[in-house]
Amino acid sequence: MYQIYSNKKIYDTDDISGLHKVKKDFDIFIDLEALEFLEKNKGLLNLKRKRVLGRLLCFLIMKSPKKFTANELYKPIWCLNSLPLSQEVSVKTAISRLRSLIEASEELRYILKTEPNFLGRRGEYYFNNEVKYCLIRPIGLTLF
Repeated sequence: MYQIYSNKKIYDTDDISGLHKVKKDFDIFIDLEALEFLEKNKGLLNLKRKRVLGRLLCFLIMKSPKKFTANELYKPIWCLNSLPLSQEVSVKTAISRLRSLIEASEELRYILKTEPNFLGRRGEYYFNNEVKYCLIRPIGLTLF
């Protein structure tokens, strides 16, 4: 049994073969059972050994359209407590690395978005749910 996150919908299914047949139609396609990360323009992404980046991307997709400050992202992704400044640096670095892996170019940041700091409010990161995406997660698989 699988849980599917796709374009603002979440549903359960037993058969994912149809999704694999049309995976090239998605901007982002992720199969967590096969550890397959695919971006439409860049092709297969090497996130198997970059677990923090993979968890960060999946977390943002699964929680979309919610926006998170760096400090709000730190604990569920790194599963640690630390000083707020080091949390912010770690998250900013991870977001930057993830963007360089999944975004087609520096100018076209269409997958991961940042809401800038404004009037003393911290900047927030979020997944652009206007992107055509599919995330396949086996039920029972814990990521966070």
